[in-house]
Amino acid sequence: MSTNPSVPRNRRLWSWGGAGFAALFLGGQFASAPLENGSIPLPDAPVAEVVEYFSANTATSAVLGTANVLAGLALLFLVGRAALGMRSPGGRVGVVAGWIAGLSLAVSGTLSVVLGQVAATAAPGTVETLRDWNFWTGGVIHVVCLGLFVGLLCLPSVTEPMTGRGVRIFGLVASVPAVLSISSLLWFYASALLPLGRFSLIVWAVFAAVSLWRNPKPNAS
Repeated sequence: MSTNPSVPRNRRLWSWGGAGFAALFLGGQFASAPLENGSIPLPDAPVAEVVEYFSANTATSAVLGTANVLAGLALLFLVGRAALGMRSPGGRVGVVAGWIAGLSLAVSGTLSVVLGQVAATAAPGTVETLRDWNFWTGGVIHVVCLGLFVGLLCLPSVTEPMTGRGVRIFGLVASVPAVLSISSLLWFYASALLPLGRFSLIVWAVFAAVSLWRNPKPNAS
Protein backbone atom coordinates (compact mmCIF):
# COMPACT_ATOMS: atom_id res chain seq x y z
CA MET A 1 0.00 0.00 0.00
CA SER A 2 1.39 3.38 -0.90
CA THR A 3 2.01 6.00 1.76
CA ASN A 4 0.91 9.57 1.33
CA PRO A 5 4.15 11.61 1.71
CA SER A 6 2.21 14.61 3.01
CA VAL A 7 1.17 12.64 6.12
CA PRO A 8 3.79 12.35 8.88
CA ARG A 9 4.79 8.74 9.37
CA ASN A 10 4.11 8.89 13.11
CA ARG A 11 0.38 9.41 12.47
CA ARG A 12 0.27 5.95 10.92
CA LEU A 13 2.14 4.54 13.90
CA TRP A 14 -0.26 6.24 16.30
CA SER A 15 -3.20 4.70 14.47
CA TRP A 16 -2.00 1.25 15.51
CA GLY A 17 -2.44 2.15 19.15
CA GLY A 18 -5.95 0.75 18.86
CA ALA A 19 -4.78 -2.60 17.52
CA GLY A 20 -1.97 -2.74 20.07
CA PHE A 21 -4.42 -2.01 22.88
CA ALA A 22 -6.71 -4.84 21.75
CA ALA A 23 -3.91 -7.35 21.12
CA LEU A 24 -2.12 -6.70 24.40
CA PHE A 25 -5.26 -6.75 26.53
CA LEU A 26 -6.62 -9.95 24.99
CA GLY A 27 -3.15 -11.48 24.83
CA GLY A 28 -2.75 -10.95 28.55
CA GLN A 29 -6.04 -12.70 29.21
CA PHE A 30 -5.09 -15.74 27.13
CA ALA A 31 -1.47 -15.92 28.31
CA SER A 32 -2.35 -15.74 32.00
CA ALA A 33 -5.26 -18.21 31.90
CA PRO A 34 -3.13 -21.42 31.90
CA LEU A 35 -1.13 -20.07 34.86
CA GLU A 36 -4.15 -19.28 37.03
CA ASN A 37 -4.71 -21.26 40.20
CA GLY A 38 -8.36 -20.87 41.20
CA SER A 39 -10.82 -18.13 40.30
CA ILE A 40 -10.19 -14.48 41.07
CA PRO A 41 -12.40 -13.33 43.98
CA LEU A 42 -15.27 -10.95 43.36
CA PRO A 43 -14.84 -7.38 44.65
CA ASP A 44 -16.96 -8.07 47.75
CA ALA A 45 -15.17 -11.32 48.65
CA PRO A 46 -13.62 -11.66 52.12
CA VAL A 47 -10.09 -10.31 52.28
CA ALA A 48 -8.80 -13.77 53.24
CA GLU A 49 -9.86 -15.07 49.82
CA VAL A 50 -8.13 -12.15 48.10
CA VAL A 51 -4.90 -12.83 50.01
CA GLU A 52 -5.07 -16.55 49.23
CA TYR A 53 -5.69 -15.97 45.52
CA PHE A 54 -2.93 -13.45 44.89
CA SER A 55 -0.46 -15.37 47.06
CA ALA A 56 -1.04 -18.41 44.84
CA ASN A 57 -1.04 -16.47 41.56
CA THR A 58 2.14 -14.44 41.52
CA ALA A 59 2.96 -15.43 37.92
CA THR A 60 -0.61 -14.91 36.74
CA SER A 61 -0.72 -11.43 38.26
CA ALA A 62 2.64 -10.53 36.72
CA VAL A 63 1.68 -11.65 33.21
CA LEU A 64 -1.80 -10.13 33.26
CA GLY A 65 -0.66 -6.95 34.97
CA THR A 66 2.22 -6.36 32.58
CA ALA A 67 -0.05 -6.90 29.58
CA ASN A 68 -2.57 -4.41 30.97
CA VAL A 69 0.13 -1.79 31.57
CA LEU A 70 1.30 -2.14 27.97
CA ALA A 71 -2.30 -2.14 26.68
CA GLY A 72 -2.99 1.08 28.56
CA LEU A 73 0.09 2.72 27.07
CA ALA A 74 -0.90 1.56 23.59
CA LEU A 75 -4.33 3.11 24.07
CA LEU A 76 -2.64 6.43 24.81
CA PHE A 77 -1.15 6.35 21.30
CA LEU A 78 -4.68 6.19 19.87
CA VAL A 79 -5.77 9.04 22.15
CA GLY A 80 -2.83 11.10 20.92
CA ARG A 81 -3.86 10.50 17.33
CA ALA A 82 -7.46 11.45 18.12
CA ALA A 83 -6.35 14.71 19.74
CA LEU A 84 -5.14 15.92 16.34
CA GLY A 85 -8.71 16.24 15.08
CA MET A 86 -10.56 17.61 18.10
CA ARG A 87 -12.39 20.83 17.29
CA SER A 88 -14.76 21.55 20.21
CA PRO A 89 -14.89 21.60 24.01
CA GLY A 90 -16.63 18.23 23.83
CA GLY A 91 -13.65 16.91 21.95
CA ARG A 92 -11.32 18.02 24.71
CA VAL A 93 -13.51 16.21 27.23
CA GLY A 94 -13.16 13.11 25.06
CA VAL A 95 -9.39 13.40 24.99
CA VAL A 96 -9.23 13.76 28.78
CA ALA A 97 -11.48 10.71 29.14
CA GLY A 98 -9.19 8.82 26.78
CA TRP A 99 -6.11 9.71 28.80
CA ILE A 100 -7.86 8.58 31.98
CA ALA A 101 -8.92 5.31 30.30
CA GLY A 102 -5.37 4.49 29.22
CA LEU A 103 -3.72 5.55 32.46
CA SER A 104 -6.28 3.80 34.67
CA LEU A 105 -5.72 0.50 32.85
CA ALA A 106 -1.96 0.91 33.29
CA VAL A 107 -2.45 1.65 37.00
CA SER A 108 -4.67 -1.42 37.34
CA GLY A 109 -2.01 -3.56 35.71
CA THR A 110 0.66 -2.19 38.03
CA LEU A 111 -1.49 -2.92 41.08
CA SER A 112 -2.04 -6.46 39.81
CA VAL A 113 1.71 -7.04 39.68
CA VAL A 114 2.16 -5.51 43.14
CA LEU A 115 -0.62 -7.64 44.63
CA GLY A 116 1.02 -10.81 43.38
CA GLN A 117 4.26 -9.81 45.05
CA VAL A 118 3.04 -8.56 48.44
CA ALA A 119 -0.23 -10.41 49.16
CA ALA A 120 1.46 -13.12 51.24
CA THR A 121 3.25 -10.68 53.54
CA ALA A 122 1.29 -7.41 53.55
CA ALA A 123 -1.38 -6.51 56.09
CA PRO A 124 -4.88 -7.68 55.10
CA GLY A 125 -6.12 -4.09 54.99
CA THR A 126 -3.36 -3.15 52.55
CA VAL A 127 -4.21 -6.08 50.30
CA GLU A 128 -7.89 -5.16 50.41
CA THR A 129 -7.17 -1.55 49.45
CA LEU A 130 -4.86 -2.56 46.60
CA ARG A 131 -7.44 -5.03 45.30
CA ASP A 132 -10.25 -2.44 45.44
CA TRP A 133 -8.24 0.06 43.41
CA ASN A 134 -7.07 -2.68 41.05
CA PHE A 135 -10.71 -3.48 40.35
CA TRP A 136 -11.95 0.11 40.08
CA THR A 137 -9.16 1.37 37.84
CA GLY A 138 -9.26 -1.61 35.50
CA GLY A 139 -13.04 -1.89 35.63
CA VAL A 140 -15.56 0.90 35.89
CA ILE A 141 -13.12 3.84 35.63
CA HIS A 142 -11.38 2.45 32.56
CA VAL A 143 -14.52 1.23 30.79
CA VAL A 144 -16.66 4.33 31.42
CA CYS A 145 -13.88 6.71 30.35
CA LEU A 146 -13.12 4.59 27.28
CA GLY A 147 -16.80 4.73 26.37
CA LEU A 148 -16.84 8.53 26.71
CA PHE A 149 -13.70 8.82 24.61
CA VAL A 150 -14.99 6.62 21.79
CA GLY A 151 -18.52 8.05 21.86
CA LEU A 152 -17.31 11.65 21.57
CA LEU A 153 -14.63 10.68 19.07
CA CYS A 154 -17.28 9.23 16.77
CA LEU A 155 -19.42 12.39 16.71
CA PRO A 156 -18.56 14.45 13.59
CA SER A 157 -19.64 17.63 15.38
CA VAL A 158 -16.95 17.03 18.01
CA THR A 159 -14.00 15.88 15.92
CA GLU A 160 -12.80 15.82 12.36
CA PRO A 161 -14.01 12.39 11.18
CA MET A 162 -11.03 10.04 11.44
CA THR A 163 -12.62 6.77 10.39
CA GLY A 164 -15.22 5.50 7.97
CA ARG A 165 -18.91 6.09 8.68
CA GLY A 166 -19.54 2.45 9.58
CA VAL A 167 -16.74 2.46 12.17
CA ARG A 168 -18.09 5.66 13.70
CA ILE A 169 -21.61 4.25 13.99
CA PHE A 170 -20.29 1.07 15.57
CA GLY A 171 -18.26 3.16 18.00
CA LEU A 172 -21.33 5.14 19.06
CA VAL A 173 -23.30 1.94 19.67
CA ALA A 174 -20.42 0.27 21.53
CA SER A 175 -19.93 3.28 23.77
CA VAL A 176 -23.48 3.10 25.17
CA PRO A 177 -23.12 0.02 27.42
CA ALA A 178 -19.64 1.18 28.42
CA VAL A 179 -20.88 4.55 29.69
CA LEU A 180 -23.97 3.02 31.28
CA SER A 181 -21.79 0.57 33.20
CA ILE A 182 -21.22 3.36 35.73
CA SER A 183 -24.61 2.30 37.11
CA SER A 184 -22.87 -0.83 38.42
CA LEU A 185 -21.67 1.32 41.31
CA LEU A 186 -25.29 1.47 42.50
CA TRP A 187 -26.80 -1.73 41.08
CA PHE A 188 -24.73 -4.94 41.09
CA TYR A 189 -26.49 -6.55 38.13
CA ALA A 190 -25.45 -3.65 35.91
CA SER A 191 -21.92 -5.10 36.19
CA ALA A 192 -22.82 -7.17 33.13
CA LEU A 193 -22.44 -3.97 31.13
CA LEU A 194 -18.72 -3.82 31.98
CA PRO A 195 -17.58 -6.79 29.86
CA LEU A 196 -20.14 -5.97 27.16
CA GLY A 197 -18.90 -2.40 26.86
CA ARG A 198 -15.24 -3.35 27.21
CA PHE A 199 -15.16 -6.00 24.51
CA SER A 200 -17.38 -4.04 22.13
CA LEU A 201 -14.91 -1.16 22.35
CA ILE A 202 -11.96 -3.52 21.85
CA VAL A 203 -13.55 -4.65 18.58
CA TRP A 204 -14.06 -1.00 17.64
CA ALA A 205 -10.40 -0.26 18.39
CA VAL A 206 -9.29 -2.87 15.86
CA PHE A 207 -11.64 -1.52 13.17
CA ALA A 208 -10.50 2.02 13.94
CA ALA A 209 -6.84 1.04 13.63
CA VAL A 210 -7.40 -0.42 10.18
CA SER A 211 -9.43 2.59 9.07
CA LEU A 212 -6.84 5.04 10.40
CA TRP A 213 -4.01 3.17 8.71
CA ARG A 214 -5.79 3.33 5.37
CA ASN A 215 -6.86 6.96 5.83
CA PRO A 216 -4.41 8.71 8.16
CA LYS A 217 -5.71 12.23 7.46
CA PRO A 218 -8.04 13.68 10.14
CA ASN A 219 -10.87 14.00 7.61
CA ALA A 220 -11.10 10.32 6.72
CA SER A 221 -14.53 9.54 5.29
